Amino acid sequence: MNTDDPNASSTTPRTLADRLAAARRARFIGRREELAAFARMLEPGHHAPVMFVRGPGGIGKTTLLREFAELAEARGRIVVTLDGRNVEPIPERFEQGFLDALGGLDDTVPDGLVLLVDTFEAVAPLEHWLRDQFLPRLPADAVVVLAGRTAADTRWRSDPGWAELATQRVLAHLSPDEACAYLDARGVPHEQRRRAVELAHGHPLALSLLADALRASRTQVLDSPGERLPLMRTLLERYAEDMPTPEHRTAFGALILARSTSESLLADLVSPQQAEGLYDWLRRLPFVEEGPHGLLPHDLVREAFEADWTARDAPRVEAVRDGIVRHLNARIHRLGDDERYRFTRDWMFLLRKHPMVGPFFDWSADFDALYCDELREGDEEALVALTADLLGAQNAAIARHWVRRQPDSVHITRDQEGRFVGYGMSLDLTLVGPADLQADPALGLALEHIHRHAPMRAGDQGLIGRFCLHEGSRMPPNPTFSHGSLAMLVKFLTQVRLSWTLLFFPEPDLLMPLFNGMKDYHWQHRLRELDFEADGLRFGCYGRDWRAEPNPAWIACTQPDHHHDHPRTADEETLSRTAFAEAVREALRHYTRTDRLVTNTLLRCAFLRTEPSVEGLRAALSQAVHALAAHPKEEKFFHALRLTYLDPGSSQEKVAEELGLPFNTYRYQLARGIDRVVESLWQRELGAGQQARSLS
Repeated sequence: MNTDDPNASSTTPRTLADRLAAARRARFIGRREELAAFARMLEPGHHAPVMFVRGPGGIGKTTLLREFAELAEARGRIVVTLDGRNVEPIPERFEQGFLDALGGLDDTVPDGLVLLVDTFEAVAPLEHWLRDQFLPRLPADAVVVLAGRTAADTRWRSDPGWAELATQRVLAHLSPDEACAYLDARGVPHEQRRRAVELAHGHPLALSLLADALRASRTQVLDSPGERLPLMRTLLERYAEDMPTPEHRTAFGALILARSTSESLLADLVSPQQAEGLYDWLRRLPFVEEGPHGLLPHDLVREAFEADWTARDAPRVEAVRDGIVRHLNARIHRLGDDERYRFTRDWMFLLRKHPMVGPFFDWSADFDALYCDELREGDEEALVALTADLLGAQNAAIARHWVRRQPDSVHITRDQEGRFVGYGMSLDLTLVGPADLQADPALGLALEHIHRHAPMRAGDQGLIGRFCLHEGSRMPPNPTFSHGSLAMLVKFLTQVRLSWTLLFFPEPDLLMPLFNGMKDYHWQHRLRELDFEADGLRFGCYGRDWRAEPNPAWIACTQPDHHHDHPRTADEETLSRTAFAEAVREALRHYTRTDRLVTNTLLRCAFLRTEPSVEGLRAALSQAVHALAAHPKEEKFFHALRLTYLDPGSSQEKVAEELGLPFNTYRYQLARGIDRVVESLWQRELGAGQQARSLS
């Protein structure tokens, strides 16, 4: 092409780089707010020349930075782009990389500079130096964008100067309209876009992979997890070399199977010493987001890898799943009521793909849009009307009787406006009386069965699941059955004096796959002798004598680790090294909460034999923490523990700020300090066990 031709279009590509840029622009969709904000930063005298862009891997940070670069160059700016992965986190190396990217000039930085740093988390140790030394030396009209997965250090906001000059933006997933526009630009037919948008959940990387497949006429990816698996393998190839050990494979398995993956889960599955490193490795994967309770993979990745892994190595999948169950059992057993529901939902999430159990639970958006609540004024009439509609007048009268006799045994399902949409009942057997026998035929059958097989003793607990109905549905799957199952599961896991559960359902044999599938978890047996009819419907019972078949979860968190086992007295708790460490972490987190410490399993350990009280536990924790102050190399751990747990600040970010540390450095010191306290108390525990053995 003759580039001197005056008739040539100014938009005609001159080089292959021009064609590459044009192709990228054609695929770029959305991010209008971010582009507008960056354009304002390029204007003379703009008040905030530094922008942090935060978002998970694959969300489009790198693509956005390319658009920023083109926009800046079109405004006549000099653009320098650095990738944190290619720069050692050492001030001298960063400066050299910056100068090299600038063109090997001398140390004089030109006016009009735009500095774009991608993968900023890789150079996070330099954040303090960049803020206080490097960036202040740039020209007054310089514009800086730092893009990464983690939030900016709190001191950017606490410093009066930087609070005015720096802003932060979090990249969200693309909206459905933006996702459709992207697929349109990629040539995906209109009739295929809706399903592709549903699958990708607005994640740009997932949209790109689906678009590639659909343009190649692989339309089966829209309906078949097996067909989507090859797409996900392209992601696996990008980091397979970073999965070098069995511990990495276990951590990745946890990410795929668990609802969310925390450091404490990895500590139980692998080891406390490796948990932090594995957590950070998972967090850097391009399809992982960090939520408030841990790490979550993109749904497409989870779906594809779980199916592939199960097909290739089902025993290993079950081993990791069982490890997650044991972790959740132990946590639920010790947590307060306000946290148990979340962990129990994590427990049930593991069963969503179970071929027999999963189909009985509602995992749709309706489940998340509803919530479980106590009985309120006006609920009785709505409850009775729903029962009459779904089960008949006789059952409606039974439901009204129990609402008045045991209102605390009723849980209501509501929508976001607080409207009644369903209910369930789990009746307390210790509160029933003679009048109840006349009102409900199920009760007489239940009490006769219990008396004949294993009468309840003083202090025993027993439950009868009586009704579980949702608008338009008397049988699962429906959201009320899922919410009610969560509430019942909490009782199965925590009520160690539970003696009987008897669960009544209409059309009971339809539920046989559910209860047969639960045989490895919280099984119930079909008790046909308790069947009866009401309103022309056949009701049946699934039940369990928990004293004859104890719940493994009640003792799962106290199974001995034979590598560290030592004798105990009958009144002491037998904890593995891993369970002991988790109990110490739990005690530190709740150091100021007597209501939480009173249930901590450390209170029944040998090292607290002389003072098995909350005060004794606090004293032991305080002593172990303060002991670190006596060692110069460990004093920093002492300060991190003291300000986080013994004399806590309002947040960990504030503690890091008070200590004058980057947040990642503070987290490291806190984790190492916890390890020291765990080891100190564990040695005390071993010593106490040896002393008990010698005395015996």
